[in-house]
Amino acid sequence: MTPLMMAALGSLMVATAFLSGLFGMAGGLILIGVLLTLMPLPSAMVLHAISTVAGYYLIYGSWLLLARGNAFAF
Repeated sequence: MTPLMMAALGSLMVATAFLSGLFGMAGGLILIGVLLTLMPLPSAMVLHAISTVAGYYLIYGSWLLLARGNAFAF
C-alpha cells in the first residue's frame, strides 16, 4: 500500500465519520463499499473493524476525560 493510498484511506475514514455523525447513518456502509473496491474482502473487513474500534475508543476516552474534568489531557 502506497503512502498516497494510506493518506486517501485516512481522509476517507474521517469523511465517512463526519457523514455518519451529521446524518446518523451510511458512514460505515460507504467506507466498506470503497474499501471493497480497493482491496480484497478479508483485508477490507479487518481495516473497517480496526477503524471502527479506534473511533469508539476515542469517543469513549474523550467522554471519560470530560467526566473527570481533564478535557485537555490529550
